[in-house]
Amino acid sequence: MYYYLKIAENILEGKGASFDGINTTNGFHPLYLLLILPIMKIFLWNKLLASYSALILLMLFNIFTAIFIYTIVVLLTKNKDAALISAFIWLFNPWNIFIPMTGVEVAVSSFFIGASLYAYINFKIKGNNDFSKIRIWQIVILGILLGLAILSRSDSIFIAIAIGLDIIYNVIRKKNFFKNVGKIIGKIAILTLTTILTISPWIIWSRVNTGLWVQGSGVALMYNSMNGIGLSGTLYKIMFGGAFGLFKIFNYTVTAPFLALIIGLIIGSIISYKIKISKIFRNILIFLALALLVYAASLPEAVHYPAGLVVAVKLSIVSSLILLFGLIIGLNTKILSMKEKLNKKNIENNLPVILGLLFMTGFYLLLFWHHQPWYFLSILLLLIILLGNIFDILLSKIKKFRIKKAALIIILVLSLLFIIRLTVLYSASICPWQHDMYSGAIYLKENISEDAKIGAFNAGIFSYFSDRTIVNLDGVVNYGIVEYKKSGGKIINYLRDNNIEYVIDYPCFLSEFKNEITPIYSVPVKYDPFCENSGPVIYKVNNIRGEK
Repeated sequence: MYYYLKIAENILEGKGASFDGINTTNGFHPLYLLLILPIMKIFLWNKLLASYSALILLMLFNIFTAIFIYTIVVLLTKNKDAALISAFIWLFNPWNIFIPMTGVEVAVSSFFIGASLYAYINFKIKGNNDFSKIRIWQIVILGILLGLAILSRSDSIFIAIAIGLDIIYNVIRKKNFFKNVGKIIGKIAILTLTTILTISPWIIWSRVNTGLWVQGSGVALMYNSMNGIGLSGTLYKIMFGGAFGLFKIFNYTVTAPFLALIIGLIIGSIISYKIKISKIFRNILIFLALALLVYAASLPEAVHYPAGLVVAVKLSIVSSLILLFGLIIGLNTKILSMKEKLNKKNIENNLPVILGLLFMTGFYLLLFWHHQPWYFLSILLLLIILLGNIFDILLSKIKKFRIKKAALIIILVLSLLFIIRLTVLYSASICPWQHDMYSGAIYLKENISEDAKIGAFNAGIFSYFSDRTIVNLDGVVNYGIVEYKKSGGKIINYLRDNNIEYVIDYPCFLSEFKNEITPIYSVPVKYDPFCENSGPVIYKVNNIRGEK
């Protein structure tokens, strides 16, 4: 968020779309920046109020997204109880509360992804999968929504691709394809053109002002992840980084063990073999599964090695046990039999969601290895929509007069898990070290000259609250340093060539040139340190401007 607020501040002060006031950047998602510009203009005099207002805006987008989830699941299942459970998961999932509160743009993109999927699925179902029946104004609306989704976050392009492929699939399989081929091609062209026209001002601006067709931030992060790792490193990141990323996706959705229970029930239900167990034993398995779910929800959110690995191992063991329990229960009860619900038509109706999920998940697990929690929020949205189908099947197996009761029980169980998880996350804080970063920013403001240039990898908080010129060193909002490194340049030489006198960051980010800088102040650690048991450290760059 602080990168956006700083860029907005510089725009309002006449410095252009720049983070440091020197280098023009396209390392942001433009729709979110446009939305917070008026907020920054109103609260330019109070930076904390500006940041709080931006968070309120994001939470509003997050709340309204639940409406689209509810309506999409109703369209797909005709089951309002299943839709209510899905919307409940979105609204009260602790991660879905905390991630927008970090100030990132994904809450905006999730809203427009939900709007796009609702518009398309609504047209699709009501038109009986016949694209030729969709009216021009409906196509234009869909194109604008897809364009806004892409402008709010670039990875939304996978949703546009998924919808495009779904349209092509449904068009080709129609018997009247050749009869209406001209009309259909024309409508596809209108959809494509509308989407492109919506995003074209951003693409043109980016190319003219930065020389890039795509965001420099994405290129920088991919370069930083891939540079110099070789074939073995690539395979390692795909295998282990991808597996860990997939595990995180599951854990952010509801908690990995809850999804493991659902998966176990599904597998056990669709296998033709049925086992017989006593009612007492089945109830014991249900009780143990619930107890393990509560235990998993109470585990700390450890992000550092080795604590993070220990938690991941515990979650894996718990998830495996719950998967086994779900499998046994499914084999015994066949409660989630798929035959009635997962027919060809239902799968086709869900196809754009399924394709979007596969494309987006595949991209982050196989190609884009710089994982952040908010990258998975759009994936979470798609998973929750698909979960709505599972809840529909589950509820449809219960006698009609007990459906409301069953839906209430599911919501109560989820509420218990969410309350426990929310308590754990709130007590630990998501990024507690940012408090120390704020202290570092205040130190810069009070002790470093206004004319000085300061380098930082994690530059957002330092820049926004210090009112000093902070030059970003990982390339997210300063693509020039990526070009510099690609040409063989070293970061220390970049600092000297650009008269960057100071560096502030955590020591673990500065190992490449730690012998070329001298520490002058260490921010006292009041919260959980980010790395190396240290707070941010301010360094003086040696031999700057020819000094000896």
